[in-house]
Parts: sequence; structure tokens; C-alpha cells
Amino acid sequence: MECEGLSGTRCSFYTPAPVTLAHIQRLFPFDGTYHFRAKASGKSVGLPRVESVWMDLTDPCKEIAVPSGASELEILALALDLPAVSEEESAADTLHYLKAVEQEMPQGERPKRQAIEPLRRKGGGGTEGAANMAAAVGDRIKTGMTDVLKKIGHKIDTSNAGNLWSSLAKQTLGIFGQSASVLSDQAEGNLAELSDLLDIAFMSENKEHVALLRDLWSCLFVGSDVAFCLTGDKWKEAGFQKADPTADLKQSGILALRSLLHMGLSHPKETQEMVQANKVNTKTKYPFAIVGVNITLLLAELLHLRDNKYMFKQGVGYWALFEDPTAFFEMFSLCFFHMNATWVQRQAVRADFAKLVGETKEIVTRTLKRSPINLNEFRMIGIDEGLVFA
Repeated sequence: MECEGLSGTRCSFYTPAPVTLAHIQRLFPFDGTYHFRAKASGKSVGLPRVESVWMDLTDPCKEIAVPSGASELEILALALDLPAVSEEESAADTLHYLKAVEQEMPQGERPKRQAIEPLRRKGGGGTEGAANMAAAVGDRIKTGMTDVLKKIGHKIDTSNAGNLWSSLAKQTLGIFGQSASVLSDQAEGNLAELSDLLDIAFMSENKEHVALLRDLWSCLFVGSDVAFCLTGDKWKEAGFQKADPTADLKQSGILALRSLLHMGLSHPKETQEMVQANKVNTKTKYPFAIVGVNITLLLAELLHLRDNKYMFKQGVGYWALFEDPTAFFEMFSLCFFHMNATWVQRQAVRADFAKLVGETKEIVTRTLKRSPINLNEFRMIGIDEGLVFA
């Protein structure tokens, strides 16, 4: 069994089969109290097509299935409470750590020996100790040791790694009182990409961003004799508030742009009909692009995409949706079609817009609570909840 802490510390140890949390706790080679996550077989948790998933360990006696073909079980350990140590022990720990680092690094890249405050001296007892420990982990990641760990091959996301584990530590009591979360590597990667897109602002000097806007132009203005331009009044026909379409993307980042583009490419007929029906700016027409931005933000909130907060949610049943990298964008399209159909059916005006957004949010929330595991189930449940018109 191989174990890694957030600070980059790795160790290996053996446990008898079958592997359980009780065995891990008993044989883990470090003093203190820890919360463990294991990279288990996807099949063992009801995801037969997923090779492996990271799951929180909460049941001491439940067997943990190793992914098919793996020779060892990988676990992550979060320190919740560590014993106090003397200054002599602290100095010995520091020296041992630096020696281990030096052995993995080329001679020219080895760090100078300097005092490094061991994390466990910043802990304490109980929940306060857990929070202090997590804060210390976050601090250490964002200090000079990050560079050292990167040089020896450890990949660390310095922007949110500390916050992630800080949140886990502060919710320790909640973790042990809830069912284990299951999020495969594939789903986690897809959600992380969505979170990144949500935070990326449009840059006119970025060729990829301009290409996305050009492709969206082609989807929205089929047959137009107006040539593509980064700014121009033509964008207002698609429901952007200004001649510069990027002004409306400040809160939703590139995610809204990609969502609109996906809908335009995957559902061209419906997209064209909606754009044409609402290109005249009146109170009885809705601004197409602004609806897209609002639906993007609605889904981002429900799925806890901002700052990767989806990682903190325990016992959520719909994460398997995101094995499919198009899941978010198809959900976006279905929500857009629902908004459009409701608008037409009720002969709504712009004053009704906020109410319709709220109703759509409630319907999507109910649909997700029924734990769809793929897009087809999401659509079927959506029909039952009134999100999708059969």
C-alpha cells in the first residue's frame, strides 16, 4: 500500500487482505489521527466502466477493492490531530525530511539545509487542531517547499490545494457522519476543467479565445453577409448587451462561451430558431446570450464548480454524469430549451426573467436529487420533473 500526504510525503506499508479502514488505521506508520481516502475499484462501487475512483473511508470494516491490474492500493492521508514533539525530535524530523528530498534531486538542484517547522507542531487537539493542521498544510504548500517538491516530480496545485484540504479538515465531523463520496478520476478531471473555464476571462489576444468567438459567430449568424468581427452591433442581435460580447462573460468566463458554442454545433436548428425569434430587442423577447450566461451560472452554482467546491460534497449521487465530458453542455442545452419553451408558452416579458430562472433552478435541483448516473437518465428524470418537454 502506498500513501501520500498533501505535503508530498510518501510512504509504503503492508496490510493483510482484505484491506479495510481498520487495518489501515492500525498499521499506518505515523502517530496521530488521520482521515483517509483510497483509490478503489470503480466496479466495487457500482461503476463497472470506471477503472478507479477516489472515495472517503468511513466504514472501518468495509473491504476496499483495489483497481483491476493494480499491484497496490493508493491512499491519501489528512492529518487531523498530531502529538506534540520536543525540539530535538523536531530537528531530527527536519533533517530526515531534507535528506529524503536530497536523495531524489540532482546535485545541482538540492536545497540548502534550513530549519523547516514540522507541520505536526502546529496542530493541537480536536477540531481546532484539525483546522490548525490544515492551515499549516496550506501554508507549507504555498511556501518555498512547493518549488522543491515540483522539482522532484510532485504535481501540486498551489492555487487551491491548501483550501481544499482546509475545508475537508474543518468538515471532519461531517465527513464521518455522512456516506462516502465517490468521484472517479475521469469525472474529477472533467469537473476541474469546467471550473477552470468558469474562471478564465476572455482575452482578445488569445488565439484560442478568438477562434471560439469566431465559431460562435458562424453558429449564430448562419448565412449573414456581415463578416466576423470581435466587436460590432451585430452581436446585439444575439442578445449581447454591448457591441463587445466579452463584456457579458466576466462572471461566467469562457464556460458560457463554450456552452453556447456546444449548443449551436450540437443543436443547430433549435439554436437558430431561438436566435432569430429574439433578435429584435423588445420587452417581449429575451436576450439570447444573457440567458446563456445566466444558465451557465445557475448550473455552476448547483454543481459547486466555483473554487472546486464540488470536491467537498459528500454522498452526492449524480457525479457519474460527468464521466461524459459533454454532460454539462448538454444539461445547459436542455435548460435553455426549457427556458425558451416556457417563455413562449407563457408569453413572458423581460420582467418575468428572474422568476423563470428561479423555477428552472428548482426543477434542475429536483432532477439532480434523483441521482441520474448518465445523460439519458438525466433526460428521462427531466421529463418527469418538467425540465424536458417530451
